[in-house]
Amino acid sequence: MRRLAAFSLALILLCAPAGAATLTSSIESTALEMGDSVTLIISLSGGDSAQPPDLTALTRDFTILDRRRGSRQAVVDGKPVTVNDWVLTLAPRRAGALTIPAFSLAGATSAPIRIDVTAAAQPAKEETRPLFIDVTVGKGTVYAQGEIPVYVRVYDSLGMRSGSINQIKAEGASFREEGQQDSYVRTIGKTRYHVVQQTYIMTPQRSGPIEIEPVTLKATIPVPYNSSPSEMARMLGRGNVPMPWLDGSLTRGQEVSLHSDKVTVEVLPRPAQAEGWFLPARAVTVRQSWSGDPARARVGETLTRTLIVEAVGASPNQMPPLQLPDVDGLRQYEEDTQTNSAVIDRQQGAALTKVIAVVPSRAGTFTLPPVTIGWWNTDRKAQEQTTLPAVTLTVAALPGAAAPTPQQAEAPATGATRSEDVPQPAPPPAAGSSILTAGLLSALAGLGEVWSRLKGGDAGWLGALALGLALLVALAFAPALLRRRSRTAGGAVPARSRLGFAPSAARAGSEQALTRAAKANDAAATYAAYLDLSRTATGRGLAEPAPRTAEFQAALRELRAHLFGAPGGHWDGKGFLAAWRKETGATAAARRKRRGPEGLRPLYPEA
Repeated sequence: MRRLAAFSLALILLCAPAGAATLTSSIESTALEMGDSVTLIISLSGGDSAQPPDLTALTRDFTILDRRRGSRQAVVDGKPVTVNDWVLTLAPRRAGALTIPAFSLAGATSAPIRIDVTAAAQPAKEETRPLFIDVTVGKGTVYAQGEIPVYVRVYDSLGMRSGSINQIKAEGASFREEGQQDSYVRTIGKTRYHVVQQTYIMTPQRSGPIEIEPVTLKATIPVPYNSSPSEMARMLGRGNVPMPWLDGSLTRGQEVSLHSDKVTVEVLPRPAQAEGWFLPARAVTVRQSWSGDPARARVGETLTRTLIVEAVGASPNQMPPLQLPDVDGLRQYEEDTQTNSAVIDRQQGAALTKVIAVVPSRAGTFTLPPVTIGWWNTDRKAQEQTTLPAVTLTVAALPGAAAPTPQQAEAPATGATRSEDVPQPAPPPAAGSSILTAGLLSALAGLGEVWSRLKGGDAGWLGALALGLALLVALAFAPALLRRRSRTAGGAVPARSRLGFAPSAARAGSEQALTRAAKANDAAATYAAYLDLSRTATGRGLAEPAPRTAEFQAALRELRAHLFGAPGGHWDGKGFLAAWRKETGATAAARRKRRGPEGLRPLYPEA
């Protein structure tokens, strides 16, 4: 019986576990400063778990910078056991009394740990801090919607293996990166630093104090395994904790988290002495450029005027709108307006660029008024003005062109008008009018001859044939005569031909004139014939149809540049003629497509 009892006791001891699983949490220090990081080790011994502990409660007060898992063999109460470790690098989210919560795993629970976190002291540049981050606001005053540079610098004397900073932010302001990161070497005291700098542009959305939140640096620094705690590690809030189960993994580097101090920016309100559009700046300039000489302008010639306003210390949002008054005898069409950040004399600022097409509608002398920009001098704290002097245009009529009628010269401009759609001098008599007159006289003469033969008794088949031919000629020219009379009386717009122009003898004459002039490289005559065709096509007298092909658009631009731009150079009439023929083919194809399979004309043909 005793042997049975002893055997049973031995069996129970063998089957029982060596001990219950235990879960512990350990930390290297319970006193930290903001910006320091700390290593937390959660150890499970006497048990096994494939899942890590739940860390949700931990992330409320701490940022997890790094996490690793390892296993090792240890001796507990004289017996070998397997220990699973979860190694976490933590950075406190705020100052005060924080608690690392209890964890539960494999039926075991760890004890909570209290940590006291104090605010980081302002680091003096003279201190030998091996690694720190600094935020500095550029010099100068700033107003709402203005811009001011903010510099984020990382000072490194350790040789970081890697590092990153979070996005800079502040309530009531926006930031954008300016350029690429810059790096340089700087010596402070006896310490030589490698400095990495990123510049941001801060744009306040309101006046008053705006606080830039601390910027966080997460870095990996080299720490030798099994080295004794150093002054450097103490200053970074880290100690070298021996972890033999990691088998030297700490030689890969140690994670640290550092924070900059809060920075307050005072955003000034609009001064009471400021007038009109508020443009705070340190300097403002206004300049202009012209595509041609304003003193040698011509009627119908498009001059491009470019106005540039530059303001040092201003932002694009603060640039004023430019309203240009109307000038009798000149048409002004705004082509483009852009406001951008700019570097002006090595200083940050903004530039406004406005492009205007100026088209004289009649000959004479015209004055564009001065352009005045009011602005607030942030250095002198005073309202100032910068003025661009008035510009006088001396406009001559086109050579060989008749003076424009008042209706043509002062026709109202419509919205979205292209610079090419410019008023032109009154057209000369249609080139096909003489052809029409000659044809009509020939037809009448033929009729008279047939009538004479009939009166003389020669009523044979030859006389009948002559009469029929004469009637056909008269009928062929009658529609052209009716259309010409209709245009003279302000009648309906003529129907289009395969080119988009009126199917008349006048169009045929203009086409022939254009072909002859282009082959002779006569730019002025070619342009006059093209304008005549355009007037016939649109029925509006002044406007030109928009080109359908890129080739003809480029050819027109080259022709106008030759006629109205800088003098000199040879004009290629054959190239223009080839582009024009391609344009007519595209117009005819588009017209056939609009008609459809039945060949019906569109209900509302293009003007």
